[in-house]
Amino acid sequence: ADVDVGEAVAGIISDVRRRGDAALLDLTAKFDRLTANNVADLAVNRDEIEAALDALTPSLRDSLETAAKRIRAFHERQRPEGFDYTDDTGVGLGMRYTPVDAAGLYV
Repeated sequence: ADVDVGEAVAGIISDVRRRGDAALLDLTAKFDRLTANNVADLAVNRDEIEAALDALTPSLRDSLETAAKRIRAFHERQRPEGFDYTDDTGVGLGMRYTPVDAAGLYV
């Protein structure tokens, strides 16, 4: 079964690399039964998020916020540390890890 999942994922990745946004829209229609004209239509804006949060019961919202806080704390500890140094010739070198402003996620 793991091989089948791996092959399916590889096929999806290959399709997205080859066809880009068109593949994402087709996959969204297939798996989510949601038709969108463009990828921008799939984005969830701040007002939509706030409306969804406001519709939750206080208990459920508290549970989700607690889960988010715990997940964030865990992954902050997972982030690699950067470094910098000066080599023998006096050149400063280093690496810095910075978060991205936004990312797409398909679950």
